[in-house]
Amino acid sequence: DRGSQTLAHVAVISGNRNILEWLLEKKPSLVHSVSGGHKNLAYWAAMARKHDIFEWLLKKEPSLIHDKQGATLAHIAINRMDHDVLEWLLEKEPSLIHSVDNKGRSFAHAAWSRDSLEWLLSKKPSLIHSVDNEGSSLAHVTLKEEEEWPLAFCLGGNLDILKFLIEKEPSLIYSVDSRGKTLAQMAAGLPYLDEELDFILEKEPSLI
Repeated sequence: DRGSQTLAHVAVISGNRNILEWLLEKKPSLVHSVSGGHKNLAYWAAMARKHDIFEWLLKKEPSLIHDKQGATLAHIAINRMDHDVLEWLLEKEPSLIHSVDNKGRSFAHAAWSRDSLEWLLSKKPSLIHSVDNEGSSLAHVTLKEEEEWPLAFCLGGNLDILKFLIEKEPSLIYSVDSRGKTLAQMAAGLPYLDEELDFILEKEPSLI
């Protein structure tokens, strides 16, 4: 349909496993169909709380747990602010709490709002120390340029999240990535991060 939902999506949402199995038998490629922005069949099963279909789908096609960039269903849930879905996912698949994408980013990196990040850290406080494969902390991520990662809406300057992170964990002000870049150096490198740079240097003048 117009929302790119296939018959397989409809079967998942309605909980009709018999129809879903028949559809995938007739057209196996439907198992990888996506609708609503990164939401594959397994994600829709989680949203609809269809546990039996969720487990059946992951058994049939384990790769549905993540997308092409390695972002897991947990990354997508926190990014969409689907907190209920994330809790359900972690209950069914506890190992997702440790999930990272192809670049080593935890699902804390995918939280695009302060509310989402605050909620997530209340569930798993240690995620505030997450770093990716480049050694970038969550604070670094708020200062990075936009990149081809649809889930990273906190990129490109997010003062609200930066302030929240530093208030929550003051030591993050001294974060240095694998290239030796401090938060101040990151902010100074982009012309539109003046407010972020002012905040960082006000908090820690020694970074100048």
